[in-house]
Amino acid sequence: MNPAENAELNELLGALRENTISADQHARLNQILSEHAEARRQYVQYMGLVATLHKCDVAALAPNVVRPQRWRWVAAAVSVAAMLIVAVLVRQAAPTGSEKVSANFVAALTAGTDMRWNEAAANYAVGQRMPAGRCKLNGGIALITFQSGATAMLQGPAELELMTEDKAFLHSGQVFVRAPQDGNGFKLETPTARLLDLGTEFGVSVNASGDALLQVYEGEVLANLKNKDVKHEQRFKGGDAVGMTSNFQSQSFWPERFVRTLPDVTDPKGRGYNAYNTSRYDATDILPAGRVKIDGDLSDWNLSARIHGVCEPPYGENHYLEASMMYDSENLYISGHVGDPFPMRSQVSPHIVRELYGAGGGVALRVSTDRKQGWPLNGESRFKKGKRPFEPIDLNEKLSFVFLWFYEPEKLACLQIKSGMDLHNPRVNPEGYEGAWRKDADGKGYTVEYRISWKLLNAADDPPQAGDTLGTMWIVHWSDELGSTWKGQMFEVVKPNEPGWNFDRAATWGRAQYRDSTFKPTPTGK
Repeated sequence: MNPAENAELNELLGALRENTISADQHARLNQILSEHAEARRQYVQYMGLVATLHKCDVAALAPNVVRPQRWRWVAAAVSVAAMLIVAVLVRQAAPTGSEKVSANFVAALTAGTDMRWNEAAANYAVGQRMPAGRCKLNGGIALITFQSGATAMLQGPAELELMTEDKAFLHSGQVFVRAPQDGNGFKLETPTARLLDLGTEFGVSVNASGDALLQVYEGEVLANLKNKDVKHEQRFKGGDAVGMTSNFQSQSFWPERFVRTLPDVTDPKGRGYNAYNTSRYDATDILPAGRVKIDGDLSDWNLSARIHGVCEPPYGENHYLEASMMYDSENLYISGHVGDPFPMRSQVSPHIVRELYGAGGGVALRVSTDRKQGWPLNGESRFKKGKRPFEPIDLNEKLSFVFLWFYEPEKLACLQIKSGMDLHNPRVNPEGYEGAWRKDADGKGYTVEYRISWKLLNAADDPPQAGDTLGTMWIVHWSDELGSTWKGQMFEVVKPNEPGWNFDRAATWGRAQYRDSTFKPTPTGK
């Protein structure tokens, strides 16, 4: 590219950024990208297509929150960027060798990690155009961008049939779809259902039997079952999860159910999918409480039993947890100091009913107040049980899930609590708790402090006593800078070498050791 062409490219990119680009400028930008590899490199670097896709989608979250003005141009640019890049890929990659000139290319593979394709179907590389037809991903994650601008994040093992520039068929496995809000709607079909998105993001999984599950993160999805006995169409919104077999079956909504972001190159586990840390503690000491004022100032706390969990590099410097717990005859006291690059920004409203409230970041705990069961714990979730009925131990009222978050628009200390491994009796901001949050002076973390009554934890008649060993676990959720998208998590206080996930099996929770006033803690790791 000569200097004049380079200057023209910069001008066009500026117009694209400001969302003032005209139709003629669109055509000219497309021409430059088609003719110059250096222009394409600059364009991708400038827009950061894949990274931006992961950042911009959060502006569509929390539909009742006014979007910051500075993100509006990005949302528009991403839609344009996706279509332009796909157009360049399709135009540039002329048919060669075994490819037929008449091949109907409908998408391009724009990113991926650890991809293992079934070569009997096709073996794709990043940047390669993709024709209509079935593609089988044996392992890894692939980001497919359709010519319509929609993206499909396919997690192997999975089989996806690309049909047109705005339609696909998921035969098996799972896929997470984002579609532009100004599009005509992306269509996804499964063996049991037909789905039409309305500018949204949603995940779909299909098991070996062909049964499908839909989970809508934001926006709306119209669903029709292929069962002839079900004639009506149903509309599902953000926060809904539903099984789709011979009828619609309501399911619990879990943010972690689908991979929504590609693993970062510095994060081999995959951001937003696995924990940022390896737990250092299998137990925590809970000390008797003195007179405590819930104000975010921990100077009136006995912090001698505080545990300190640190995330693995490169997150350790900015992502950590310092946690303490105390008790008296009426309450459980919880305090934590959390390292967080984007502290206390949650836009998740407690006034809108949803399954979980952790998307904007916060602190969660698993707490057992069952003195008869003690520790280790028993009890399993519906995910572990599958179609088997729950047993009484799974419905244990004294096993609680507690999530704490700060709703930034109202400066409100919030709490969600559920009971049992089936997570029944959900309550948001009920009577019986007091909370406070305080942001660090340097803006790189926060202190959280709560008093939660034993009544809320279903233990008013028999609260924990000194000498008890019960169960607990700490969890921290981090969010993006807008406080709308859940990004990653850490766990602390877990039972060593116990397989499973804390939502699946209570046996994974660590020990909560209730001490008396004579105890002198010397907290150590495992």
